[in-house]
Amino acid sequence: MATIHLPPLRERKEDIPLLVMSFIDEFNRKFRKNFSDIDEKALEILKSYPWPGNIRELRNTIERVILIENDTKIKPEHLKHLQVPKVDFESNDESDFVLKIPPNGITMDKVLRELIIQTLRMTNGNQVQAAKILGISRSKLRYRMEQLKIEQRKILK
Repeated sequence: MATIHLPPLRERKEDIPLLVMSFIDEFNRKFRKNFSDIDEKALEILKSYPWPGNIRELRNTIERVILIENDTKIKPEHLKHLQVPKVDFESNDESDFVLKIPPNGITMDKVLRELIIQTLRMTNGNQVQAAKILGISRSKLRYRMEQLKIEQRKILK
């Protein structure tokens, strides 16, 4: 017997569009609806959600939208219950640091991304200062920025 490792959906975001279209087809037939597509912003919401319930939760989400809504396209407003709030960092001084985690959870990549963005904003884009505050080298900061697709010119506008 062979064992196949299938990573969780949160690690396979590229599979979400295909799964969504498959579920749309399935539930259109089941509920005699006419959904044909998903709005780009709605797809981004689905990709940003951590999916603690994995593919089953995605399937249930699409089923719920198609059952309840009378539309031809899945839109962001149909997914309001999934929107993950922004991570909130609070600090009264250097030794008092609080991270408020959204009730739906959040991935470590999103926490790290938000931490880097806030630190860069705090230092007005000075990567040397930001790296020092974060306790990492500038090269490590640049590596993480590239890995997490953080574009400094966009966050400092």
